[in-house]
Amino acid sequence: MANGSFRRTQWDLGTNISLPVASWDAARASGAPYRYFSVSSDHNRFPYDRHFFAAIKDLRRDLVEPRIDITPTGEHELRIHLEAPAYAYFVHLKVPDEATRFSDNYLDLEPGQERTISVTNQKRALEPENIKVRWR
Repeated sequence: MANGSFRRTQWDLGTNISLPVASWDAARASGAPYRYFSVSSDHNRFPYDRHFFAAIKDLRRDLVEPRIDITPTGEHELRIHLEAPAYAYFVHLKVPDEATRFSDNYLDLEPGQERTISVTNQKRALEPENIKVRWR
């Protein structure tokens, strides 16, 4: 998870197929606290998943602040655009009002990954300074 250790590989499989797409020898796939495997679908055909080779508390990674851009789209809605320069674990938004709803929350961002989250509150007006973004 250190900078420079990220490598994306893509496979294109047919519909309703389950088969191995890659294998690694023990030296190449050795677990270390700075490595992880992840899998995702470009078209959300299955949920994102990842495997760390160490307990969360023992992970070795560069802790960097994601880029955060908050744009009001109305009195009761904000769009939060996030981009991670390095792996950002457990990214989540906090707002002091419990009536606030998020299109997504508590997520991981891989290096270079971008996400836009919609934040709404029908009872109170939302201001960008109300949003706190946290990560590990």
